[in-house]
Amino acid sequence: MKKLLDIKSDTGSLSNGVLQVNTSVGDVISANEMIMGSIQNLSATSQEVAASSEMAMSISDETMQALDDMYSLLGDISTISGNMEKVAKN
Repeated sequence: MKKLLDIKSDTGSLSNGVLQVNTSVGDVISANEMIMGSIQNLSATSQEVAASSEMAMSISDETMQALDDMYSLLGDISTISGNMEKVAKN
C-alpha cells in the first residue's frame, strides 16, 4: 500500500512539473510572437524610411537639375544683355 501511495505522490509531482513546463513553454511562445511582431514593425518602418530617403534623393536630384537649368538661363540672359548693351552703344 505504501508503494502505491509513493507512486501516486510521484505521479502527482511529475504531473505538476509537466504542467509548469507546459506553462513556461506557452510563455516562451507568447514572448516569441511578441518579438516577431516587433521585428515585423521594425522591418515595415525601415522600408518606409528607405522609401522616404529614396524620394528625398530623387527630389534633390530634380532640384539640382533645375538649378543647373536656371544657371544656364541666367548665362543666356547675361549674354543677351551684353549684346543689347553693344547695340545700344552703336
